[in-house]
Amino acid sequence: MPMKILCCDPGKLSGLSILDLENNKVEILETAELEQYSTCEWIIDRFDSVDKVVCEDFIISPRTGKMKTADTRFSLEIIGFIRYLCLKNKKPLILQTPAHMKSFFANWSLRDFGLWSIGGEGHKRDSIRHGVVYLLGNNKWNPQDVEASKGDYANLKEHLSASQARL
Repeated sequence: MPMKILCCDPGKLSGLSILDLENNKVEILETAELEQYSTCEWIIDRFDSVDKVVCEDFIISPRTGKMKTADTRFSLEIIGFIRYLCLKNKKPLILQTPAHMKSFFANWSLRDFGLWSIGGEGHKRDSIRHGVVYLLGNNKWNPQDVEASKGDYANLKEHLSASQARL
């Protein structure tokens, strides 16, 4: 079943991407790195065309509590904005911790999945990583057929399970 996912790495400079899954192939339709107002406009302009949203979560902890308030505020506000849109439009919102995504991608690269995006400061690639972790972790995608990949997919589920177990 085809599925379009809006992926977000929220922050002062947010990473955004739209992934299209169809016939077990994932394609990047669009990516961006934008400041807060432009992030909200970008999401609104594309929201009706997506089926679900995957977003990095921001958990307030002793460590994050010591971060600059101005920097953390942007992430929390964008997550709240996305949550509102999803609730209002009855679209699923999947929140993932940064640690979950980074733990899995310690052993894998977007290049392994044929999903590298050039340019920017890396935030749009983080949004793509969140989408990949969601698709793989929920058995929505089997990347065995990725022609550009050099990944060892025999151990893929093992790596994903191990990264989830470490959290």
